Amino acid sequence: MNQQSFDINSQEFYYHVSPIHLENGSIIKKGNWGRVIKLYIGNCNGLNLFKERVLEDVRLDHYSTKPSRLDAIFLLLNLDAAKHYLTVDNEAQRTSLIYKVKPLNRNAPGHLANYSKTIVQPPLCHFDNMEQVAHNYWTGVGLYDAIPMLNPTLNTYVPVTTVELIAMCDIEIVECLNLL
Repeated sequence: MNQQSFDINSQEFYYHVSPIHLENGSIIKKGNWGRVIKLYIGNCNGLNLFKERVLEDVRLDHYSTKPSRLDAIFLLLNLDAAKHYLTVDNEAQRTSLIYKVKPLNRNAPGHLANYSKTIVQPPLCHFDNMEQVAHNYWTGVGLYDAIPMLNPTLNTYVPVTTVELIAMCDIEIVECLNLL
């Protein structure tokens, strides 16, 4: 999987995780995550703010042709990846739903990245380490770790990491896959 040549048209549907219950046909606008991050005040999750600030600063300084996470939408390539995403983000696991979605702009630029590589917990979330995390994210380090492992008892793929597609387009909800 080469993040430099990924074509959003290679799949008809993608998956999106959100804590908000949405109806089929609803539109999620690109940049919603950035809007939420920019509205954080007071006793918010400082680690998310710090991580996004470093990712954005490194992108602006070294990878300015890549789409900003703050202006994009996050898509997962398959249902197994969406389920895996929920296992690496405890807050999302408690509150989120998985949606089958379709991009509304098939010509939108995108960037494939290894989301799992951005999950760092204290004490590893110090400034110098986060800068390296950001460089790894934007250059695709660990993307090939995403080769899924087949679980023969369930006949499903269990990803060893979560590949996300950052796409510069709005998406339409096709179906809520409430797996609870």
